[in-house]
Amino acid sequence: MPAEIARRVGSSRGPEKSKTETAYKRLYRALAEAERPAWEKYLRDRVGEKGWNGETLEKQLRRLPRTVPQGHRWFLLKVHFNAPITKARIAKAVGGVEAETCPLCRQETETIEHFAHCPAVLDAYARVQRGAGLPPVPGGMQTLMLQEEMDGGTRAGVIAFYVAAWATRRTCRTLDRRITTEQLADVIMTCLECPWLIHCCSTTTQKERRAGRIRPPPEVSEFCAVYRSDGASRRNGMEDGSQAGLGAAYWPPGSLGKGPPAEKAKEYLGTGVSNNVAEYRGLQEGMRRASRRPQDKEVVFEVDSMLLAKQMRHIWACRHDSISTIYEECCELGDKLTEMGVRWSIRHIYREYNQAADSLSNEAIDEPERRWATPGW
Repeated sequence: MPAEIARRVGSSRGPEKSKTETAYKRLYRALAEAERPAWEKYLRDRVGEKGWNGETLEKQLRRLPRTVPQGHRWFLLKVHFNAPITKARIAKAVGGVEAETCPLCRQETETIEHFAHCPAVLDAYARVQRGAGLPPVPGGMQTLMLQEEMDGGTRAGVIAFYVAAWATRRTCRTLDRRITTEQLADVIMTCLECPWLIHCCSTTTQKERRAGRIRPPPEVSEFCAVYRSDGASRRNGMEDGSQAGLGAAYWPPGSLGKGPPAEKAKEYLGTGVSNNVAEYRGLQEGMRRASRRPQDKEVVFEVDSMLLAKQMRHIWACRHDSISTIYEECCELGDKLTEMGVRWSIRHIYREYNQAADSLSNEAIDEPERRWATPGW
């Protein structure tokens, strides 16, 4: 019972006020965890009724990069439950009202399925695709229902495009204003370049506030190979500690670290592994591969862990017993690269620019039975 949980937690933690708060936070998490299976089944059944694979959608939801904004996640959730408000839905609910046409193309009845394949939206996508680093084909409902395999950064970019297009469509509907495909593309490109603009639902969370502070990493030279790595550690209801995984991705010289990675790897690390250790293991995976490729004479390793970047650059000391061993192993790999004549460096990047490795590390946790890497890794 709640009172019993409060009494047990309160007997060992903090001043009187914080005891109850901590207890009820734990109680809420326990209730949410208990509710999870029922809601996951409900989601699978709902999308299954529409002909989509519910298990694939659920798996890809867990693998979304942590940096996908909350507003983008809400948009996806509404699409999965067929909840976006369109004139076709309003006409069906009210009855006797004629459904209006799409405010972007002014050709067909406005539905979420039409929006995903709207000629104006597809034309705008073709205009921004190269500049935004998106795949040639947006995918439509197949992408929004998360039925396709793609790396985390590409998926986040396509979702951001559809969210910006949907927000622009909503504004055109509200103001009863026509917009050309050139103007639509300009608005969407601005939203993609400036993620702190209001094209997702308002929020006061720390993650959303930091969106205004993120900056892209400095560009590398065309002769530089880029490795990005990440580690994930999540509890998943485990009694014996959290589960962890690593992800690493490689971009060859000339790619400037843009677009989908050329090679990638992921590995399940087991239970009881901290997030810092998982981050180091991800870096170690990339450094090992770099040591097997002496043809890459200039290499940069990018990580979203400030602790790891500072320690590997010897700005911060490494004194914690849990990571001292893996830290020394990574330093030895760095010495090996130097002896091979490789000019290498390590730098911190915002996790918004590390989505490919982020997604891989989460995939590793969901597939604990095996290590996986592309043939060229």
